[in-house]
Amino acid sequence: MKQKFGKQQSVTDDLFSVIFNYSSPENEKEFQKNMHVGVTYSLDNTSEWTVDYKSHSDASAVFNLEFYITL
Repeated sequence: MKQKFGKQQSVTDDLFSVIFNYSSPENEKEFQKNMHVGVTYSLDNTSEWTVDYKSHSDASAVFNLEFYITL
């Protein structure tokens, strides 16, 4: 698997969302298996902001996405 970034957006009458995805190949950055992560940022029509994290690996893994985010 090659390193891959992706993005998409979703717009409805009630919600605007931006989704970012990243696929990490086996043995990249010390992970021994393939890792897929995504984060969705959403803003609804009441100005409520939400952030949703998702991840998947082809092996059991402990992964704290918030730990790896730097501002």
